[in-house]
Amino acid sequence: MKLFFLFTLFVASVAGSKYAHCMFKQQEPVSGHICFTEKHGGQVEAHVQVSGLDRCENYRVHVHEHAPASDGSCTTVGGHYNWADPQNIDEGDMLTLKSNTESVLHKHIHPLNSALSLNGERSIIGRSVAIHVGGHKVCCPIVACSKRTYRHMTRNLESYVHPPVCP
Repeated sequence: MKLFFLFTLFVASVAGSKYAHCMFKQQEPVSGHICFTEKHGGQVEAHVQVSGLDRCENYRVHVHEHAPASDGSCTTVGGHYNWADPQNIDEGDMLTLKSNTESVLHKHIHPLNSALSLNGERSIIGRSVAIHVGGHKVCCPIVACSKRTYRHMTRNLESYVHPPVCP
């Protein structure tokens, strides 16, 4: 089954923090959100909630070097993002999550990999976040930015997607 994804990252700076909201929207049954917060001082945390995956399966979440192809496929995303030294540790590695018996990934990650940022030379904006199972990329939408604030964006999304799990 070919999945189509819409992945939008909204970034705003409010009281020293930056907020990003990643939304997966495609053919059923996969849907979800990844919400990022970059605190004053640069520490990033994330809330992941993705549903419609295989039950009780281990999934890896990674930031990849490039955006997906224009058709939404993962053929152009490149390797795992590593801004400092591409020959060593994959700084784009976020974590491994196991879906529950209801086919849901849900996790608060605090702190996220310290090499990742929502701005500057370590920014993940313009890259992709891929969810892998085995060697297969289940989804790999682009990280894009908007001038909208996190709170404004979530009010507008609630009518057509699940409410985000972000605080």
